[in-house]
Amino acid sequence: MKPAPTSLEGGIFRKAVVGGCWPTGDQRLLLHAALARGPAAIEALGKWERLGGFDTTDESSFRLLPLVYRNLRDQRLEHPRMRLLRGIHRQAWYRNQLLLQEVCPLLRSMHEAGFRTLLVKGLPLAKLYYRDLGARPMRDLDVVVPSEEGPRALDFLKSLGWKAKTWHPAKPAPYYFRFRHSVSFIRDTERELDLHWHVLFDCRCREADAEFWSAAVPLSLDGIETRTLCPTDHLLHVCAHGIAWNELPPIRWIADSMELLRRPETIRWDRLLEHARRFRLSLGLRSAFRLLVDEYDAPIPVAVLESLERLPSTYGERCNYQAVTNPLVLQPIIARLAGLYDCWSRGFSSGGLLTRLVSFPRFLQCHWRLDHASLLPVYLTKWGKRRAAVRWSSRDSAARR
Repeated sequence: MKPAPTSLEGGIFRKAVVGGCWPTGDQRLLLHAALARGPAAIEALGKWERLGGFDTTDESSFRLLPLVYRNLRDQRLEHPRMRLLRGIHRQAWYRNQLLLQEVCPLLRSMHEAGFRTLLVKGLPLAKLYYRDLGARPMRDLDVVVPSEEGPRALDFLKSLGWKAKTWHPAKPAPYYFRFRHSVSFIRDTERELDLHWHVLFDCRCREADAEFWSAAVPLSLDGIETRTLCPTDHLLHVCAHGIAWNELPPIRWIADSMELLRRPETIRWDRLLEHARRFRLSLGLRSAFRLLVDEYDAPIPVAVLESLERLPSTYGERCNYQAVTNPLVLQPIIARLAGLYDCWSRGFSSGGLLTRLVSFPRFLQCHWRLDHASLLPVYLTKWGKRRAAVRWSSRDSAARR
């Protein structure tokens, strides 16, 4: 059945997003159209069109269309929809220019207030690697401040008129900034900003942050000097962030990774492997690299793939990976707690027994966005009931078959 259109952008109806982690069949075709060389790009685009193409474009796929245009244009390949693709590319360029005009004054204000900033994801990727503001659509800015500056940065943005879009306590305690990694802000219902004080969602600790800050490279935006991740750390960040279920499937991580890998000599594979081992990111990187190599011929050395395969993983890591990549499958409580304990322990390796016993419930409170730790038993009870309901429903379905 053909999905009902839900919105109109640039003259193209887009179907509803159902969420996911990995690209669907038609999304893989579109990625090939955006990344392949020669006639293979045109062939992939033709197959994508025959599956519905422009008439049933979901939002994740729509974000790839400007890159499809650039790929065809740069190779001087012709297609009947080139004018439409050019218009989508121009629209993305225009919107990114508007975002850039707002970013620069904000960064200037933050620097004048004494903040150090580190930009990640869309904007630095577009400037340094795509080198085309029209090829990489963005709708927000991701800015990292040092972890100790998180509380002051949150208050500073509020003073500039930004409103928090995601959960945070009315008076955040210090443990909130230790166990959460970011807050999303919005202004004028259009502009979005993600304030981070930890670089990685999967490893919220100062030791990891210090590694990324120490290797950061300069980034200039219309005379505003800031910093961004080095190519190796950006590849790690793109894959770690991309291999996660989302209501809007984050398939752009594949295109971002391939842009970073167009200059493989800039990637320090030994550093990346050490980060994967130290911060327990091997499962996600292994899956990401396997897809990039098998599907898109990414220039990742075989030795790197073999090293990732050899890195051990704990039961907690495997549970956390399963939950992150498919949260719609309710795990048993023990498995979910094991996964979250693993995530907590990546950023909490010190302190006595009493400190550790207190901090894990605080981590759970922040992870599940609960205003008080006393709500944890209620949350866990509801989890158990939902899990039991799913199991009984599955048994009933099996019995009817």
